[in-house]
Amino acid sequence: MNDHTQILAECLDRGARVLLEQEAYRLLEMEGLPVPATRLVCGAEDVTAGMLKGIPGERVILKLASRAITHKTDVGGIKIVAKETSEVARAVGGIIKTVTDRHGSGVIDGVMIAELVDFSPTFGHELLAGFRLDAAFGPVVSLGLGGIHTEFFHEHLKPASSLRSCSALAVRMEHLLKGSALERPLLGQLRGQRKAPISQDTLRSFMETLAAMARDSYAACPGEPRLAEMEINPVVVDSRGRLVVLDAVARVERAPEALPGRPLRKITKLLRPTSALVAGASTKGMNSGRIILRNLLEGGGVPKERIYGLHPAATEIDGVRCFARLSDLPERVDMAVIAIPAAGGADRVVCDLVEHEAVHSITLIPGGFAETEGGKEREQRLRDALAASHAKPDGGVILNGGNCLGIVSNPGGYNTFFLPKYKLPFTPAKGDNLAAISQSGAYLVTQASTFDGVINPRYSISVGNQVDLTVGDYLLYLVEEEGLEVFSVYVEGFQPGDGLQFLNSTRHATAAGKAVLLYKAGRSPEGARAASSHTASMVGDYDTAAALAAQAGAVVCDTLDQYQDLTLAFSLLWSRPPAGNKVGVISNAGFEATASADRLGSLRLADLLPETLENLTKALPEDVIDAHNPLDVTPVTNTEGFARCVDLMLDDPTVDCVVVSPVPPTPALNNLPPSEMHRENVYDPASLPSRLIDLFKKTQKPMVFCVDSGPLYDPMVRMLLEAGAPCYRHIDRAMAALSSFVAVRSREVRK
Repeated sequence: MNDHTQILAECLDRGARVLLEQEAYRLLEMEGLPVPATRLVCGAEDVTAGMLKGIPGERVILKLASRAITHKTDVGGIKIVAKETSEVARAVGGIIKTVTDRHGSGVIDGVMIAELVDFSPTFGHELLAGFRLDAAFGPVVSLGLGGIHTEFFHEHLKPASSLRSCSALAVRMEHLLKGSALERPLLGQLRGQRKAPISQDTLRSFMETLAAMARDSYAACPGEPRLAEMEINPVVVDSRGRLVVLDAVARVERAPEALPGRPLRKITKLLRPTSALVAGASTKGMNSGRIILRNLLEGGGVPKERIYGLHPAATEIDGVRCFARLSDLPERVDMAVIAIPAAGGADRVVCDLVEHEAVHSITLIPGGFAETEGGKEREQRLRDALAASHAKPDGGVILNGGNCLGIVSNPGGYNTFFLPKYKLPFTPAKGDNLAAISQSGAYLVTQASTFDGVINPRYSISVGNQVDLTVGDYLLYLVEEEGLEVFSVYVEGFQPGDGLQFLNSTRHATAAGKAVLLYKAGRSPEGARAASSHTASMVGDYDTAAALAAQAGAVVCDTLDQYQDLTLAFSLLWSRPPAGNKVGVISNAGFEATASADRLGSLRLADLLPETLENLTKALPEDVIDAHNPLDVTPVTNTEGFARCVDLMLDDPTVDCVVVSPVPPTPALNNLPPSEMHRENVYDPASLPSRLIDLFKKTQKPMVFCVDSGPLYDPMVRMLLEAGAPCYRHIDRAMAALSSFVAVRSREVRK
């Protein structure tokens, strides 16, 4: 056992989980990091002149040594005194008495006498640094603004700017600094700074040392003591330009047993089954099991003769053979769907299927497991049965859910959502390049309903509680599938180890020229509690999850509107890689021209060629407006003139992508359904949306549209969407969607 491990083991042997500050210093010093000189005393009588000689300087800082009290300042546990024996002894006694009077002697391990390090308290010279072994994401290092005001910075500065995290397995300084509140002060770019307070090499070396400590801890064998967390606050830039540790808190644990692997190859049986079993279909009415059974029959992907029912009495439901015992099934079934309530014995049915190896995969529909107090034991029985199953030579049985809506698989030709087709039809449409993976089944319903007839994902997968299969499992499996180019992922919490798998799969996806769109719910304490009560998932720190996902290449969406907007743009436009980021904007409203220029994001306005400007002027009503970009054609330009201007802008080689935003309530444009009140016909080939659709199909440049008006113009919007043209109802959302798409798609093209 080396010295490092011995310190940790001794802490655990004492029944403690937190190191004393001096012990944390010792570990950091072993790694070559500068720490103050220290001595530990149990009382005033232990203070001697000889002891103090080993501590540099004329003054010392005294700190309460306690595994139970973190914020020592709050309890009178810190004092700075002259380095004289009597002064130090008196101060040590004072600290012990003050803390004992407030909290009792049981919280005191002694008093640490430490070197008082000389440093400037200038903004950016006190940092917070450290690492932790995140249950979902593995070893994570963090760097941020430190000192006694750390909590204030984190609360009142944008959290992602005051504290940055990145994976210790792929630590990069640009992830920790770029765009953060640290970047300018640490690079010496603040007003009045003559130079950077610390060299980039010194900072990089410090963080890489912490990352190595995190990786070593993460790699500890099961049962071995390891550092679960190390927080240094502050680490300061001293007068010699070094980073010196001034305070450290470390938490110790024993490495857990390795999680059992899941046979992901069997996801094929789940997504493209050739046989299916439904448990829970009623013979008397349309319960969820009966709806699922009928959806399977109507889907046609699984032959009717290989769809079976599990029922205690019936021998046939809707023409499907039913069996009372698993032993009577004619074959080992590819996929079972369990729609029996949790309280009605769903866990017993699943355990029987698993233990008898009657199926290869299961979708468990009902809730009532770990998301409820009474269901925790039920879920644990499922987890135990599945873990034992995965240890078998063929990997046993995989399970999707529980507390999920099911799966819609177009390649598998089936739909196990327990919703009738008249409520959610899944109309054939574009979207075969999209896989929608969601922890919330209800979100998939809203997405499918909103995009019906516009986007029909290749897969819509509701994962629920992730009792077995996880979000990361599906992404890892599907990222290899040819033709799948966009993944929309809604997640409330990652299971242990699954966040790291998600990051690795995201890196793989982006390296392969694909896109991962992420909406991470549970970002506030209230949201985290709601997510936990809903799916019993482990909701981690939102800022960490968002930062790590973005660093891995995911497009992290801040709002559900943005998530929906990007899903639309990325899925419909992915086959149109942009040549660059120069955008042309055309509208008939001055406010939209101005708003679009204010919302460029990654885009830049194209400098139109002189001949384009000349031709645009000819196409516009005479003496109405000068041609430029953004182009406001005004409400007097008719359908033919508007379409001609769009065509000219598309033909200009300086334009890489186009935003088209006609505000439709003008008599000059043909964009309304037929009516006795007017002569317009939006469905006529000469109507504005028809002309715009023709132009959209003519070009390979990315185009988005905006129709910022009320329900009278819903048919116009629907025409554009059903033609595969992304259409939004506000110009800022259209600009944001195109900006994100161009930024990501250009990156993928460059790869």
